[in-house]
Amino acid sequence: MNMPNSKGKRDGFKAEIIAIGAIKYDIKTGKIDKFKSLIKPITNQEVFPHIEELTHITTKDLENAPTYERVMREFKSWLGIFSEIEGIYTFGNLDLTCFNYTDRLSSQKYNHPRFLNNIRDLFVDIKDKYINYGIRCINYVSLKNLLDCANVEFYGDAHDPLYDAYNLFILDKTLENSEETRNILTIKDIVRQPFTVINENLEYIFEEYRINLYGNNSDEIHKDISIEILKMHVN
Repeated sequence: MNMPNSKGKRDGFKAEIIAIGAIKYDIKTGKIDKFKSLIKPITNQEVFPHIEELTHITTKDLENAPTYERVMREFKSWLGIFSEIEGIYTFGNLDLTCFNYTDRLSSQKYNHPRFLNNIRDLFVDIKDKYINYGIRCINYVSLKNLLDCANVEFYGDAHDPLYDAYNLFILDKTLENSEETRNILTIKDIVRQPFTVINENLEYIFEEYRINLYGNNSDEIHKDISIEILKMHVN
């Protein structure tokens, strides 16, 4: 949903939002609408090099960007009637953390209401949703790689907030509608260390299984991956 501007991972909890992107899906009509904006930083006006490299957003880009207050007024208007919103879906909890930090900074500095207060409960971390399905790899596999496992091409540029929002929507729809994909990602949780050290053939067999599954030729390869997993347990 947003791109935080911070020096490193440890600063993530005190990162300001410098861009926001969202898509709105109407479950009744199937219509998709989009929202995207840069946001002028409240305190630190410099975009750090690693953030610029990831997002292609420069310090100069943000010089004339709208303020957080203005963007949030437009965003909440775009959201529509809050009681009709099923959820504001994010990939992990960093979005809400950065949102909360930026919202507090801006409110204190410019004396405006806390915009997050009446939409905070609408946020849904998609990772929590699918961990309940047994898909634990969603906690450590990137959005792009999850889509790759699901045989879906990532659309647009990674780390662009609007493209990230769209691809998150596609991942959610894919996992909701495909038990096969949910099973693939459940299996993927064991295709990592230390299991791949115990059985060096596991990654190859998993990839063969994935390719054949989407090619509707999974019966034999399913036996193969089952044997590999059994070998791993026997070892």
